[in-house]
Amino acid sequence: MQALNIEGRDISRVFLIDDDPSVRELYEYHLDDLRVDTEEIFHISGMDQLLNASNDHDGFVCDFHLNNSRYSPINGDVIVSSLYKKNIPAVLCSRDVDTISSVRRLRHSIPCIIEARNLNGESVMDAFATCIREFSGNFSSIRRPWPTLIRIENIVQESPTILRVAVVVPGWESQSIIEVDISKDEVGFCSEIVKSIKGGDVYRCKAQVNLDAESQTDIYIKDWISI
Repeated sequence: MQALNIEGRDISRVFLIDDDPSVRELYEYHLDDLRVDTEEIFHISGMDQLLNASNDHDGFVCDFHLNNSRYSPINGDVIVSSLYKKNIPAVLCSRDVDTISSVRRLRHSIPCIIEARNLNGESVMDAFATCIREFSGNFSSIRRPWPTLIRIENIVQESPTILRVAVVVPGWESQSIIEVDISKDEVGFCSEIVKSIKGGDVYRCKAQVNLDAESQTDIYIKDWISI
């Protein structure tokens, strides 16, 4: 096997994460033309396991829905986002486009989501290249964040830890409704949002958004600020 030089970094091994063994084998088949070592992850105890097992010459392909709790206590969006924050390139593989709303809270640290049918050596290399460029602060225009106004129109769902809201980002598209999850631990004014919406009003705040995103699939919203 060989190492791939991607944006100046040698990648010699790709870890494969999915709770279905047959899907992990499919990942391996699709990546065969890369001529790098692949290694299946048979069980995940937590992020420390993955971080301790990997280094700067590794990459990850990770499914989103890790529904088998005996396989992993965390889903793929958390895994890929955590790896990205440690400068380890990773791509989220999703068989379900509807996952985008639930992933959007972490989308700023998940540069690439590949549908299963589009997973191949070239698409994974391109995703790893995007990650590595962003590690050095080189963001494409569609990924670069800008401060902007957010208008929260409705509460879609509420749990003890997450508030899923429907928002409009006038600076991106004034007629589009975007669903996004807000962590109550990370955003301290969730109670104000709930009070305003239940009172029949919209709630206005600010956040960082990649305003040059070409589609709603690519939009992320982070660093919420009350005004």
